Amino acid sequence: MGHSVFSTNYDSSLEQGTEIVHVTDKKLAAALMAVEVPLRKDPPYLQVKKADGATVTTFNFLPQDAEGRFHTVELIKAWEQDLAFIEANPLHPFTFCMCQARNYGDILEHLANDTPYVQFVTTRDGKAAFLIVKEGSKKHQEAINRGLKQL
Repeated sequence: MGHSVFSTNYDSSLEQGTEIVHVTDKKLAAALMAVEVPLRKDPPYLQVKKADGATVTTFNFLPQDAEGRFHTVELIKAWEQDLAFIEANPLHPFTFCMCQARNYGDILEHLANDTPYVQFVTTRDGKAAFLIVKEGSKKHQEAINRGLKQL
């Protein structure tokens, strides 16, 4: 599987006379790249700054991967089916990409809504201090103490 924006199996002949599939969802774009659906060579993506200051990125994908195993539009449909596709196709390579994206989103949401165990604060005289925000298990407290000693 490719690890960069451009597929390692890029074949410029795939672009000749083919339609381009536009994707604005960054998680979906990353999932498509993970199964080596190539981006168009020029331009691979476009960024547009809207009047409200927000930037919209549109990724320009080719209709399929170099081997013809994965068709971009079909993978987008799978993405939209979400759990139904995952449950029906547990061993499909794209299922693993979809699960990773879901898990990453869940982790970010959990961390954003969680209260940290320790908060770093600076006192008025400029010295560093740590405030224990919430009590954890003994195991958490020991980990916090080890971490503070390392700082």
